[in-house]
Amino acid sequence: MNHKSSFAWLLTVVILAAIVLVPAAPALAEDQSMRPEIKFSGVVNTVPATPGQPWVIAGTNVAVNAQTDIRLAGGAVAPGMWADVTARRQGDGTLLASKIVVLPPEVRLRGPVQAKPADLNGVGDWIIAGQTIAVTADTKISTRGAALDVGNWAEVFALQQAAGPLKAVRMLGLPAPEQQIVEVYGAIQSFNLTNWVLSSIPVTVTETTTIMGVPKVGLLAQASAQLQEGSNALVAEHIRVMWLDPSQVRRTVQFTGAIEQLPGGNLNGAWQVGGRQVTVSDATTVHQERGPAVVGAQAVVIGWQEGDTLTAAQITVMRGPAWGEDYVHFIGPIHVLPAGNLLGVWTVGEHQVTVNAGTRIEGLRFARVGAVAQVGALTQADGSLVAAWVRVLPLGPAPTPTP
Repeated sequence: MNHKSSFAWLLTVVILAAIVLVPAAPALAEDQSMRPEIKFSGVVNTVPATPGQPWVIAGTNVAVNAQTDIRLAGGAVAPGMWADVTARRQGDGTLLASKIVVLPPEVRLRGPVQAKPADLNGVGDWIIAGQTIAVTADTKISTRGAALDVGNWAEVFALQQAAGPLKAVRMLGLPAPEQQIVEVYGAIQSFNLTNWVLSSIPVTVTETTTIMGVPKVGLLAQASAQLQEGSNALVAEHIRVMWLDPSQVRRTVQFTGAIEQLPGGNLNGAWQVGGRQVTVSDATTVHQERGPAVVGAQAVVIGWQEGDTLTAAQITVMRGPAWGEDYVHFIGPIHVLPAGNLLGVWTVGEHQVTVNAGTRIEGLRFARVGAVAQVGALTQADGSLVAAWVRVLPLGPAPTPTP
């Protein structure tokens, strides 16, 4: 054996011995970056008295450590302020924040200017999107976007007071948009099936309101709403709760298929479309302008998948077997309504049409004599009409009735 080979053999022995004698390394700690980031915004309930103690934000304990980036955008932090949180859920279920940005609790409101004070500097009470807004000499006012006149729109950043109206911090003039949708951003103070309150601003919720996220008092939310003439009520079209957990985000699904099965007596329930079971509820928008929702019609389904459940957000019925002379459209003022739950015979324009449990009604809150309704109906063998869908329009100038 030469010197080179003997040295190589000795080195191999030493390495093997080292491998045997070195104790097993502990399992690598789980990489925090592999956990999905949870982001939410809410009201600060409790500020820790000492560094390293958890915060309480929107009723949720949020742990911090030396690596947590805490930024104060509005001076010293205090309960009642708002915070944007980025965190990751730990193995024990707790949230560990990587960043907390503390903000002043400024409510945001975008809507039409309905009334303004006579003061040339704008000091006094304004009515914007049905809400009273107190403007003071300290309020910063900008008219670069548009004059702050009645009929134009305004974006207001305001603070909720212990008593009295919202107090404006900043106000910006805006031209009236084509789609006059009021925007509200504030803290959820209460909520139920029909009414929410966002930083003292009441918002009406209906069966057609789309709600993204699970509401909780203290979380922030953004609402897009229609301002009702006369009542000044804000009726929400969409509400988004400011909590995003990627591990729980629903997978969007879209497909086209034939309607193979419908629930009996009502469109709510389990549908069979293209071989797939689809859950339909009051929150599902069912478009039947091109044809009624009947077995055999083609439909486009848009929704989300959670486990084995496919929930429809929107169903659009395409041209189907009930299309043609038997399926009619018309629009006109409502002259007669049945008493009670509105099921029965309606008189719309020159037509009498039966509304039953299977009729999909949109804008039910507007249903009254004098309101305008669009109707899609099926002609029966005896010539009577049964409504597949009814859309009651908000009160306003009535369009010309159509045949």
